Amino acid sequence: DVDGSHPLSAINVGDPNWVEMAEPSYLGGGIFCISYYSTNVTHSPLQTVLYNSSSKETYRLPNAEDRIYGQFFNGEIVISINDQLYIMSDDFDLSPISVNTIDTVIYNEGVIFTANAHFSGNRKTYMTDGKFYRTDGSVIADFTQYELLYEDTYDLYRYDENYASIIVCGADNSQYLGIVDLSGEFAFDPIKIENLSNWDNASTFSSGVIVCRVAGNGTQIVDSDGSQVSSDYFEGDQIENYVFNDGYCPIQTENGIIYLSTDGSVLEPHIKS
Repeated sequence: DVDGSHPLSAINVGDPNWVEMAEPSYLGGGIFCISYYSTNVTHSPLQTVLYNSSSKETYRLPNAEDRIYGQFFNGEIVISINDQLYIMSDDFDLSPISVNTIDTVIYNEGVIFTANAHFSGNRKTYMTDGKFYRTDGSVIADFTQYELLYEDTYDLYRYDENYASIIVCGADNSQYLGIVDLSGEFAFDPIKIENLSNWDNASTFSSGVIVCRVAGNGTQIVDSDGSQVSSDYFEGDQIENYVFNDGYCPIQTENGIIYLSTDGSVLEPHIKS
């Protein structure tokens, strides 16, 4: 309820009838969150409320335009308030962090990626000034010399198990897939891929691999040392759906769901007698 007694209730948002949708989420570390929306303001919530289930403390973002990025990792999350980035602790203490931009912000596993987005009409086409930061503000990797594929491609520029996948535009105007480790270095020489015109041509980096179309080599599973594996079981063109968990990716086929392994094979079902 608006102005209710629950710690996650919206407070002082004006006419309670304005609140027409509440979007709950779990941010990890025992922190719950609800964003309250009006159907008249679809992009910015009227209010966002965080609640620590251990300490029973509540925090409300002061402005509708403020944002939360990612989930808590080692007791920290990234938020923006009045266009300033902060590291928030799970006790809701704030520490400002100086970065080169907050136009695009991605946070995962204690690493922040920021960049400037460039538009063609209403669509983000590419990014510049890309950098990876630690939460203390130190730079892990500086990619300001590159144009980067637009942020809407599924889950690029996001660290997962100490690696992040990025797609850079080369001097030859071709696109290259790179995997970056926590030292900020490419794990292997970037691989030339088919130029992506939309998000259907690259997957999420997960379980140490990413699926994409390698130039001249078709759809490949690429791992963090640059090895490539093809599979006879790829279905259709929806490459963004190839997300692996614990080494396997579910794929819907005409004969039902199969489980593709990161080595390109399929998990064979066995029935215990």
